[in-house]
Amino acid sequence: MKTFQLNTSFLLIATTAFLLSACGSLEQEIDLSLPDHERQLNVECYIIPELPIYFLSLTETVGFFEEFDIPTVSDAVVTIQYMGQTDTLQNVNLSDGFPLPGGDTIRLFIPGAQELYVGFRTAPNNFDSTFTLTVIDEKRSRKATAVTKMMPLISLDGMEAQFNDEGEAFVLSKFTDPPGVDNYYRRILKHKVPLLLEPDTIRDNMGQIISITGDTVWVNEIDQEFTFDDQLQDGQEILLGTDFNYVPGDTVISFLYHIEKSYYDYLVSTDGAIIANLSPFAQPTRILTNIEGGTGIFTGVAISVDTLVVR
Repeated sequence: MKTFQLNTSFLLIATTAFLLSACGSLEQEIDLSLPDHERQLNVECYIIPELPIYFLSLTETVGFFEEFDIPTVSDAVVTIQYMGQTDTLQNVNLSDGFPLPGGDTIRLFIPGAQELYVGFRTAPNNFDSTFTLTVIDEKRSRKATAVTKMMPLISLDGMEAQFNDEGEAFVLSKFTDPPGVDNYYRRILKHKVPLLLEPDTIRDNMGQIISITGDTVWVNEIDQEFTFDDQLQDGQEILLGTDFNYVPGDTVISFLYHIEKSYYDYLVSTDGAIIANLSPFAQPTRILTNIEGGTGIFTGVAISVDTLVVR
């Protein structure tokens, strides 16, 4: 009788090689025939109570595999109707500037935007008024519409800083949620930070350095940005906190947006779409919009702002 001793290392290598070769036979190239993307109007516009000027961004959607670009639509007719009035928005180039009703010309820098549509009527602080948006792109036979209402202001009740033993502070913002109704919110927290501009070197006629100047400007950096509802805290005081990120002298600015459910759904679904695009394992998601005949958002928002200097 003969006895055989198996070499387990050899067996493992042989099994692995077999499995890899088997997997190789499963590889197959598949050609997918995707339909051409039909570009849609993409609208973004926010109505804020008693603001004497408001902006509307009008662009086109692009296909996932198309060259990254944000095509603007500058030749549409854009109107907003409310309280028996019709406001026809004016297409403007921000860098060229545009005249205000009083005669002054202003120039604006808005990151990512070169052309916008501008309305000059002051939005009323009226929660019963319906705002109706109509965008007619006659050249390309497209039309987009949307309806929204103004949201009542829910004010922040204050901010405070609390310190740990290392002298670092976290910041609390608080407000009271109105009871008995579904409310939706957007929270943005910023703090002022110094930004050192590139220094300028000044030389004389002989090329000798006279001085080096560098200006510092203060910019608002976003520390928090998220949306939430009041399902678990209806009618209660709601506290919004931070990590221990601040030291004495820091300026912290808290923004509380009272928003429509349609805007809440838009923000949540947009975040989900971004995550899905970045991860091969995430489920695809559809952006929820209140624009008929296009995509984007047209909404009224009420914004409460409070500022705290950490002491």
